[in-house]
Amino acid sequence: ACRAEPTDFFGAIVGRVCNGHVGQVVAGADVIVVLPNGERLTTITNDDGAFSFADVPVGSHALSVRGDGFSRTEVVVVEADVEAIVDVGGACAIPAPLEVGGVRGRVCTADGARPLVDARAFITPVGGADVSDLTDDDGRFLLEGVPAGNQVLIIQKGTFRSERAVTIPPGEILELDEEECALESDDIRIAVVRGSNFDHVEDVLGSIGVPDDNVTIFGSDWAEQLLSGDERVRDFDVLFLNCRSAEPVYLASAEMQDRLRSYISDGGSLFASDQAYDLIEGTFPDKIDFFGDDNVRAAADRGAIAELTASVVNFSMQNLFGRSTATLRYPLETWSVVAAVSDDVDVYLSANAPLLGGGTVDDAPQIVGFDHGNGRVTYSSFHQEPGSHPDQLRILQLLMFEL
Repeated sequence: ACRAEPTDFFGAIVGRVCNGHVGQVVAGADVIVVLPNGERLTTITNDDGAFSFADVPVGSHALSVRGDGFSRTEVVVVEADVEAIVDVGGACAIPAPLEVGGVRGRVCTADGARPLVDARAFITPVGGADVSDLTDDDGRFLLEGVPAGNQVLIIQKGTFRSERAVTIPPGEILELDEEECALESDDIRIAVVRGSNFDHVEDVLGSIGVPDDNVTIFGSDWAEQLLSGDERVRDFDVLFLNCRSAEPVYLASAEMQDRLRSYISDGGSLFASDQAYDLIEGTFPDKIDFFGDDNVRAAADRGAIAELTASVVNFSMQNLFGRSTATLRYPLETWSVVAAVSDDVDVYLSANAPLLGGGTVDDAPQIVGFDHGNGRVTYSSFHQEPGSHPDQLRILQLLMFEL
């Protein structure tokens, strides 16, 4: 066997990797040069798809590229003191830097009376990441660094979501008309279970701009219709259980309870009020401690007729409502009392709750909410009824945006 004399001649390899099928450079790809003696030189492509090797022995070498959705091998000839230029996959023009701008606006309730705090405003440019902001105490947001041109601005607060087309000017901030701040969601789908003659949450929904066509009313057979095998409940974004929504069939069915929990976990919302509390207690027994014996039907219905001064203890609700106290009027014979909640449950309002026959539950939560998976469960001891205080309607209206 004969061997060639050792050589000290070296050259270099520089190149760029392009996926010609999509016209994009391949960043972060592994680049390998295999030398005749089996030695391997390795590097990775940068954000522009470029790579380089210095001090490569002269000769013919195999160059391999492996990247996301891309694979290529080809032969590279290296000459002494020469930079071999390799264009793997065909030329890709590096796009010019995008011109960017921004958009500033305000989000408020449907009547324009109150700003919506912590609403999410965002734009998702084609092929790019979200540009987003949360509204401040005055409902204002600012999105900067948005690619110029036609974009879709999305505003979301709870289940309510709106979209509008905007044109972002290059190098400037688009100022939206503050008179058009109302968050209205034309495509929200709501199921309401009719219970007490005194509780009609659909009227509250109408007062914040939800069209009647978006609300479907169910009666005492709601569980059979919504939570049977076909799980029709998933046709809706929110399920409202009015006071005294019928519950015997639901509470007797572990399968229906599992379906409701799954619906919420997957992003649905549930709202129940007053004497629909048994449904919450049966479905989520560890979240809310209602007054009385949990094993006795309607044991929590011990709240007495009263006018209460409630503390608005939730920061977001304080900002929305504009005050730290609210007047609650319970005009009917009795109402359901919450005694306490677990640590992971949010309390919106609390008040000293007088009981039938005497006694008081101090700092009884009046409205509470908690997350379950990707969804939300909210319970209110009061609802909108004849004789209730205007503060209660206002709070219920604002609460709709927390679902």
